[in-house]
Amino acid sequence: SLREILGLGIEPMYDVRLFLDTIGIKAIKRKLNTASLSGIYVYSPEYGHCVLVNRSGNRQMDRFSLAHTFGHALLDWQSMNADQNYCTCSNWLSDSLREYRANILALNLLMPKETVEKVWLQMRTQEKPGMFDVIAIARYFGVDNESTLHRFLLLGLVTEKEKASLQRELEASSNEIDD
Repeated sequence: SLREILGLGIEPMYDVRLFLDTIGIKAIKRKLNTASLSGIYVYSPEYGHCVLVNRSGNRQMDRFSLAHTFGHALLDWQSMNADQNYCTCSNWLSDSLREYRANILALNLLMPKETVEKVWLQMRTQEKPGMFDVIAIARYFGVDNESTLHRFLLLGLVTEKEKASLQRELEASSNEIDD
């Protein structure tokens, strides 16, 4: 697996920016003028790989965006050319195969399957994850709730319908949860 190749083990990756710096990828966080854009990956032979994340104000979402944009650095840089040396990212907002692959790579970096399964087995009090389980797992891994719901879906812990229901429940309770 990619985590093995990179020597990451099965623990959560909390400092994606440091990791990127360590492997020679420039990472920049800046507030951009568009909320639908989560990041941009740029490659140039002169400057190398660079990821720019649209600072959202949500540290967990920005961490996912860094990992997602790193996915483009790994998977898409060879398809770049002089006319198109960048790739825009929208995390979970796109149905394209390129965005989906970057999302899966980000989930695998930030929420290793084995560790999510282990943590879920240790903490679970019911058959299916509920709203507070999503919050607890998201906090453990340092990711946002939406990424956690996608990981649960990919692991078969929730169905698409249950994921949508949990998403609505989390959105309706977001202010109360923050308090």
